[in-house]
Order: sequence, then structure tokens, then C-alpha cells
Amino acid sequence: MRDRGPRFVDVALPLPLFQTFNYALEGGLENPVVVGSRVVVPLRSGKEIGVCVGVSDVSPLKRKPKAVLESPDAEPAVGSSLLELCKWMADYYIVPLGVVLRSVLPAALTGAEDPRPSRKTRRVVKLGTDIPSLLERDKAFARSKQQRTVFELIESLGGKTSVENLSAQLDFSPSVLKSLEKRGLIVIEEEEVERDPFSARGGISATRLEPTPAQQHAIDTMANAQKGDVFLLHGITGSGKTLVYIELLRRIVDERGQTAIVLVPEIALTPQTVDRFRAAFGNNIAVLHSALSEGERYDAWLALKRGEKRIVVGARSAVFAPLENLGAIIVDEEHESSYKQGETPRYHAREVAIVRAKNEGAITVLGSATPSLESWANASSGKYTLLTLPERVGGGRLPTVEVIDLRRTAVDYTAMAQGGVDYGNVIREPLHDAIVETISRGEQSILLLNRRGYSSFIQCIDCGAVATCPHCSITLTHHRNPERLICHYCLHKEDPRPDCPRCGGRNLKQRGLGTQQVERLLCERFPAARIARMDVDMGAHENPRSRFRRRNRYSAGNADDRQGTRFPQRHARWSRGCRRGHQPAGFQSVRTVLSASESGVRQSRARRQGWSRSHSNAIAEPPRSAVRGRARLHLLRARRDGGPHRSALSPKCAAREYRVQRPRRRFNGEARNSRRRMAARADRDTRRRRSDGGRASAVSNRADQESVALARTAQVRASGGAHAR
Repeated sequence: MRDRGPRFVDVALPLPLFQTFNYALEGGLENPVVVGSRVVVPLRSGKEIGVCVGVSDVSPLKRKPKAVLESPDAEPAVGSSLLELCKWMADYYIVPLGVVLRSVLPAALTGAEDPRPSRKTRRVVKLGTDIPSLLERDKAFARSKQQRTVFELIESLGGKTSVENLSAQLDFSPSVLKSLEKRGLIVIEEEEVERDPFSARGGISATRLEPTPAQQHAIDTMANAQKGDVFLLHGITGSGKTLVYIELLRRIVDERGQTAIVLVPEIALTPQTVDRFRAAFGNNIAVLHSALSEGERYDAWLALKRGEKRIVVGARSAVFAPLENLGAIIVDEEHESSYKQGETPRYHAREVAIVRAKNEGAITVLGSATPSLESWANASSGKYTLLTLPERVGGGRLPTVEVIDLRRTAVDYTAMAQGGVDYGNVIREPLHDAIVETISRGEQSILLLNRRGYSSFIQCIDCGAVATCPHCSITLTHHRNPERLICHYCLHKEDPRPDCPRCGGRNLKQRGLGTQQVERLLCERFPAARIARMDVDMGAHENPRSRFRRRNRYSAGNADDRQGTRFPQRHARWSRGCRRGHQPAGFQSVRTVLSASESGVRQSRARRQGWSRSHSNAIAEPPRSAVRGRARLHLLRARRDGGPHRSALSPKCAAREYRVQRPRRRFNGEARNSRRRMAARADRDTRRRRSDGGRASAVSNRADQESVALARTAQVRASGGAHAR
């Protein structure tokens, strides 16, 4: 703080206003305020945290501005180069500067109530004094055998270990450590722990591969490029673009000592990319994306800020990593639309990466097997440098693509008119044979379908009315678990109606096909295979971190337990977000796309095996010898959800019928109520006869019970209740 008077700062706040706010700097602040520092300032009746974007000695306000309340940063949270990038984004994308700066910082640094986020710590024990001779130890621990045991255990662990690890190996009370610390024999300290969600991953082999001549040419060209150059790496699937990235970063990071950013289009692709880069660069890799917890993201951001890690891998938000001396930004699969931010600020990570690389003197590498039209035009005009990898590594060939003409396949139009969907009309014979062959080899398959939900819409057969969104005037998509109609534009939700709102008819049918219905059909056809659906509706009730970890299990080939399955490590996966060339390691895929254009063809009979003709709501249990554990539960759920009369049930009734108990005989509601009434009547008769006493009463009681049991069985069979054997 200078002696000649208070200074004034311009602060960018995360408000929808295209202006900065002027505040006064007064004494008493913990840290000096410079451009890029975070400050806590008063706003209306509360507090807000913003970023200082300018310092001056004169205030533009006529009256004295309010004073800054707190300055939590000892060093600027936003560097000068990153601040210039944010100013460009605010001008180019027409967004307030404070909103852009808020998206650059991790969420842990944006809270005004707690501007200094705490890090995770653990208690660490280390030796404070060395006792070399046995005589000295006998004298020091004459009456404290447990203290000696703990002391020698710490010594055997290298003289330093965590309290948690010590307690896991030896059972002792906390007073033992306190006594040792009081005597000065040990020292207990608090040590910061980095929260890394990828630390438990096993990784892959670190064997260094030899680049092909085409790969080596691309590596040499990019390594010797001028600052700010942009390269379009056009390589077919399997041509080894990732190896080019790794070898390029070896020269930039290892040899030159610079930093680098690697962007991937989706969070689900991050684990396998991190495994490849960690095999080459060790723990020098940090991960940044929105599926991490606030603590994990803050720890990664802090490690990059301090220079402890020099390579960051992540989705589009990783382009704002706080790296200094940037050498390269790699945008893998640059054509993907997921690089576009759907929320304010609505930026394109590819364009932001190019601008940041030019501002900081780094190169930009855009990799793709199918480049975007903009990048291809820039490469053709000479604005970008085009590098090609025309062949697959190892002489491999591209997979054969077979187009199946659905018009040449016979369709059951009678079943289609009834609103049913048959497995044969969805999974045609060539695709079915390919799936069976893949399962028999112990491999995995991916089925792609660009339709969410269970069915595209619900239509009244009498008048043709379709349920539409009251806000968007588009058809509502039918979803299961829970049963509801959802608008995919505005997310409007409503329960399915049992009758038509226009004509009052109850002849409502489901039309079209969705991923949930494909899941049901595959579960019924392959009851012992482990099937995992992966779309935006999957795990919508979970937090992003849980969904991210579940996707890690999918990519590792562990989508389900092996209990009761005859085909370990086999899945059928389908998704709107699965991208070409993004299979897990060791994945042998049947790359088949289900077309949603002929939705009317995918209609068929309503009753499938295991359903009673007269009572379609009963759930048939699969054979116990074929399906066990989770496979049994998947099959029960699939058959449960595929009932032809599900749409006519109220949500409460449907939820009651959907309930899956432990494997046992299942009755419909009428048979269950009859059984309860007859059992209650038998109990009353039993108590009445027991009160009379005597041998004859007991014999009569047993005879009555047998007759009641026979009557109960006859009643159940007469009511049509279906139960599994």
C-alpha cells in the first residue's frame, strides 16, 4: 500500500452486466491486490467475489466507492495471458467479462463466504529421535512395551508413515502416540493429500513404440514449426494419431521444459487418454473436467498453477488451465460438437485453443479422421498446415461396412398396428448373427441409436392424437423408470394419461423406438449377457462424479459382476455419444448403427415369452439354472417394462406392479387378496378349534387346513395368476 493515499481497483463480477465495478483499496488487507487477483467486495446487501482487472489512483465515481473487504490471493489467480484471453472471449462471444472469468476459475475459488478453500490433509507420524542401541531402548521403554512396538514399527516403515496406515497394521490406543509425542520420540504433522481420481487406475504398458515414416514426418514438422502455427492432422481411424501426440509432447515437455494441453471431446474418453499419457509421462499429468468433485478439480488446478504438473488432459474446460510457458495445445477429434459450450459463456474450445496458442507462442494441433468443414477449408487455403496419416499402423485394414436395406425384410404390419415391437424388426438377422458371434468370442459390442427414451411418442389409435409439449409444441418422448413423458427441448415432464385428451378413447399405443426399448429386447434375447445402456438418461439421479466413475467401469470392461453369467466380459452398449474410433483398450466391436428413420417398421407383437396371455402384468421368473444374480434382475426388469398394457396403468399402480422382490412365486393382485382372506379365515377357525381342546379337535383342525390349502391353490389357478417354476 502506497503512502500517498488509497488506490482504486476495477473489479469484474459474475453479473449479466457489460461493465466493471470500482472499489477502493484501504488498509488492513492481508495480501496486495494486483491485476488478476481475486477480491471479496460488497454488493447490494451481500458479498461477491470478483477478479481485479485494473488498478488506478483516480476513481471515475463522483462519490467515494466502497472498500474491498478481503484479498485472499497471495499471487494472482488469473495470469496476464489468461486474462487477455478472457477479454478476447468477452468481446468475441459478447459475454460480460466477469462471467467469462468465473468459468475460468474452479468452483472452489468462486465462493464469497469461503474464498480460501481448504485442502484435504492427513496426520503423518515421523521419528523425532533416533535410539540406536538396545540398552538405550530398554531403558527408554522399560515399562512401555506398546510404545516400543509402535516406535519400532514406524522405524521399520522408513521413519515416516500416516496414522491411518499405522493403525491398520497395529492395534493401539491414541494415548500411545500422545505419550511418544510428549516425550519427543515422534512428531505428528498434518500433510496435504492430493485428491486424484485416477491414482487407483492400473494404467497400461509403458513400452515405447516406434513411429512409422508418416508419423515421424508429422512429428518432425510440428516440432520444428514456428510459434503460433496451426496443424490439421488428418489420419484415418487406427493410424496412430495418439502416438504422434505423445512423441510431440516428449520433445516439447521433456526436452524443452514447456507445458501442454490435451483436449478430448468427452469426459468418458478421458480415462483411456490419461492412461496412455501417464504411461509415457508418469505423474506429470493432471486431469481437469466438470465430472470431478470441487476438491479434486481444485487440487489439479493448484498443481498446474504451482508448476508441479506440466501436462493437462481434459474436456473443453481444460483449455483454461493455469499453465505458464505453454508449448502446444492438442485438440483431439476437433470436429466434435461437444467442444461447443452449451451454457453461458457459449464458446468453442477449438477456437479458444487456437487464439490462446497464438497469444502465448505455442502451436496448435487439430486431430481428426473426419475434419470439420471449417478446418478443412482453412487447411486447403493454406491457413492451416495439413498433415496426413493415410494408412493404419501395422498394415491393418478398415472394417467392412454392410448396409442393410430394411425395405427388403418382411414386416409384421398387423403387430405394427397394435403398437408392439419385435426383436426381429429391430435387430435384423445379419446384426443378430454378428452379436452372437461377438459374444461367443468373449468380446464386446456397441449398438448405436440416436433416440433416447422408450418410444418416440404415444398416439391414440381412434383419433390419431399425439401427446405434445405445452411449451414447445413437439411430441413428448415416452420414458420408463420412472414412467413419464418428457420433452427433450425444455425438459417438461408429465405422467402418461390412461385416455386420450381429445376423444377420451383408451386405445393408446406406443410408436417409435428408443434406447430403453432396445435394452429390453436385448435383455430378453440374451438373458445371460451383461448389457449396459449409456446415454444422458442413464443415472440421471446420480451426481456427475458417480456417472463418470460408472463410465470408467464400462471402459475397463467391468460393467457388471460375473455372477451367473456364462459369457464374462461381454456387453452390448449403445449411446448417442459413442464416437467412431473411441473404443476401450482390448475392445473388439461390432460397429453397427441402428437407423431410426424407419420407426414404423419396428412394430410387432406385444406378448413375449414369459408373459401370461390373460394376465400380462404378471412377471415370469426366468429359469434358475440359466440366470442368477444381476443377470436375473436385468431380465426381470426388462420383462417388467415391456408389458403391452403398461401405459394404461396409473403411476402409483405401475410403481406397485414394477416392484421386484426376491425370487419367489408371484401372483396378481386379485389372487394375492384372495389368499390373504382365506388365510385369515383359516387362522380364525384354528384358534376356535384349539380352544375346544382334545385330539379330535386337532385332527379336524389339520383336515380344515388341508382343505383351505387346496381351496387356495384352486382359487389362484382359477384367477389366472402366472408364477414361475
